[in-house]
Amino acid sequence: MAIPANFPKCTVFLAVKNLTEDSYKYVGSAFYVGISAGPGMFTYLVTARHVIDGVRSLGATEIHIRVNFKDKTSGWTSVPLTKWGFHPTDANVDVSALAFPLHPDWDHLAIPENAFMTKEKAAARHMGLGDEVFITGLFKFHEGKTRNIPICRMGNLAALDDEKLTRKNMEPLMHIS
Repeated sequence: MAIPANFPKCTVFLAVKNLTEDSYKYVGSAFYVGISAGPGMFTYLVTARHVIDGVRSLGATEIHIRVNFKDKTSGWTSVPLTKWGFHPTDANVDVSALAFPLHPDWDHLAIPENAFMTKEKAAARHMGLGDEVFITGLFKFHEGKTRNIPICRMGNLAALDDEKLTRKNMEPLMHIS
C-alpha cells in the first residue's frame, strides 16, 4: 500500500512544557481534519482523550502544539486544556477534538472528511479483517530536531466494531515521567 506523500503533513506533535528547564516533553500526536463549509473548510485537531486526560492529571492547564513552518523550521503554540472537546454523553470514547485553524505560514494540511473510511465505503470495497491500514504518529525516540517528523506505520484491521469496547479503568492511560 502506498501512503499519500502529503499525509504526514496532517500530523502535529503535542507536549507539556517543563518550566524549570524551558523544555518540552512529548506526550502524543494529533492530526488535522477538515470539514467542508460551503466554499471553505473548518479545521480541527483530533487526538486521543487519554492524551488530554494524561496532561490534565499532571496538573497542567495547557497543552503545547509543535507546528511545522513552510521555511522548514518549527515552532510552538499552546492551547488551554479546557478548549478540547469530548464526546458529549460517552466518556469511553477515546477521542478529543479542538477547533484549530491552519495558519498560512504552517506547512500542514487537513484530512478532508470525505477521505475517512465509513461503513458504506468499507462494504463497497469488501474490506474486513486482515485488510491493510496505515497511521501516522510520534516516534517517541525521535521527534525531529528542527521540525516534526511523523512516522507512518502499516498494520492490519484486527477487529471490527460488532460490539462496543470499553476500558474497565477510566484513569488516564498515559504515565509521563
